Parts: sequence; C-alpha cells; structure tokens
Amino acid sequence: MTKYYHITSYENLESISQKGLVPSRGGRTRSIGDKRNAIFLSLGIHNAILMYGTLLYHYNSYAGNRGLKAINFYKNKINEYRKMAKITSLNQNDIVEMEAITEAIAWIKGIMEYKDFSEYIGNGVYLTISGITDINSSDEKDCYTTQIISPEKIKVVLLKNKKTGEILDNMEQILAYFMSVTPMKSILDNIHNVVTIRIIKDLYESKLNDIRYYGSNNFEIEEVPINLYVNKNQKFDEISKRI
Repeated sequence: MTKYYHITSYENLESISQKGLVPSRGGRTRSIGDKRNAIFLSLGIHNAILMYGTLLYHYNSYAGNRGLKAINFYKNKINEYRKMAKITSLNQNDIVEMEAITEAIAWIKGIMEYKDFSEYIGNGVYLTISGITDINSSDEKDCYTTQIISPEKIKVVLLKNKKTGEILDNMEQILAYFMSVTPMKSILDNIHNVVTIRIIKDLYESKLNDIRYYGSNNFEIEEVPINLYVNKNQKFDEISKRI
C-alpha cells in the first residue's frame, strides 16, 4: 500500500482528528514563496528524509545574516530596475522579475522571524496517510493534494522502546529512526544534484548520535489511528490535572 508522510504540530492534532487534513497555505509554505493551497506529503520514508533535509537547508540559507545579505542583494536589484525605469520603459520580463524579487524579500523576512529551525519546522509529529489517490507527485518528496484527507486515513507514527516499552512521538526522534533504517547510500545512489548530495550528507552527520540511539536496535515503529492517539492523550491530560 502506498504510504505518505506529513509533518504537523501537536496543537493541530485535535482538529485533524475531527476534520482531517484540510488544504491550507501555512507558514512553511509561504516561506518558500509557494502559493499552493494544499496538503503537502512525502512518498515513503526515503522522501520524508529528503524533505526534512531540504527544509533545513532552505531555512539555513536565509536565516540570520544570510537572510539580511539576500534582502540587501534583492533591494539593490529593485533599485537598479527603478533607475532603469526613469530612462526607459521596463518590458514585461523586467516587471515580472521585480514582482518576484519583492515576493522573495517578503518570504525571506518571514523565515527570519523564526528564532531557530526548531521553531520553523514546529514541535510535532509525523503522520502517515494511506488509501488516497488524488495526489500530484511530480516530486515524490513534495507531493500534494488539494482535497481534504479524512481522519480515517491518518495515523500518528510512534516509537516504542524495545526494553522499557516507553512510547515516543516527537518528529525528530521518528526522523532519527527513519534514517537508521535508511542507509545514506540508498538515498545518494539516485541523486545527481550536488547540492542535494551535500544536504543529505550533512543531515546524516548532524543526526549521527540520534540515529544510533533511536535506531532499530533500541526501538520499533508503531502507527496509531489519530482518533485513538488524541483520545488517549486527552484522557492522560485530564488525569494529570486532577493529581
């Protein structure tokens, strides 16, 4: 069965358990200048890793001083077009490029509002979705649908400690497990883009300790229907408040 993965924040889970995944244009989507109103998915674990690495690279490319340098570069380009416009009429291509540069400045400023990558990507979980067919998948790490995905097709990915039975759900821990069962070479064998190769190598290097700890030697993967996950956590929260 075809399986897709989707990252979402903890605060969204109750709504998703009731309404499903609803197409939207969230902060991460706006931060890459993407105008699609959709639900974004990655096909399989391999592409979930690629998507995480791509988001991390994009954030690092425009956060902090790099973002300031990019904004200054784009502002200078706009000034050049304005000077040109005083001498002669801009053609349609020039106008389109000016609009694109203006939009780029806006989404770079959006990225710079996040204090770090953890805040950018959000504190949350991996969802897995099966049984859907209306998927646009020209890029398997960045598939999308414009249709609502019902709760019945959505599960939360969990890790279970083989020795203690402890259950973990955070996306960073899940990602480390994904990487532990996906050798870096198996991803790089199908990639020819130099930048993407560097992204994946850097990601595996930075996550090495987590990969070792959260790997299949210590943990096993589980998937729980989102309604069951939310109900169990709500009951736990209610009990905690009484104590």
